Amino acid sequence: MSLALDDALSRRIEAIDAELRAVDTAIRLDGRERSRQLSSVADRARRVAEGRERAEALLGRIRELRDGPKRV
Repeated sequence: MSLALDDALSRRIEAIDAELRAVDTAIRLDGRERSRQLSSVADRARRVAEGRERAEALLGRIRELRDGPKRV
């Protein structure tokens, strides 16, 4: 009886260890995916900021052309 109990406990411990390894793997993958998405968002934010700067410069040039030289 004692040997059967030891055997059953050993199998259960092995099963729990396998589950923990699977959870650890999933957490690492989630972390990698989060990092990938954050990198993508940061890149997109950089491109948006660059586009905004270009748009502001273009609007400034349009205003200069629209208003022409100031005549006093």
